[in-house]
Amino acid sequence: MSVVKQTVVFSQGPDDRGSSYRAIHLEDDGSLVIEGQDVGSGVGDFFGGGYSEYEFFRTVRPTGVAKLGELVGLGDVNILDGLREHFGTTRALEQFLEENGIESHFWSRVGD
Repeated sequence: MSVVKQTVVFSQGPDDRGSSYRAIHLEDDGSLVIEGQDVGSGVGDFFGGGYSEYEFFRTVRPTGVAKLGELVGLGDVNILDGLREHFGTTRALEQFLEENGIESHFWSRVGD
């Protein structure tokens, strides 16, 4: 039996330099994952080196997710929907984590 995880997409689609995707989801252990991918010439424009793909994951452990929910005042609202409504962009969410000392683990990869 497979379990389908709820994912809330913040942004997705093409632009004049490729395409990008930003979303959040919860892991089985309650960790929050902020994920993104950029594909196209915009990646090389930013990083140089002729790269065409960038992807990242930022993971917040359950204790940090609880602190985040308290600070934002989400109450009983679905945390994923509440975060989407409150922040609007994953970058704003990441900045809030940093400004409020909520620890996270960041992984990224640039390639072609």
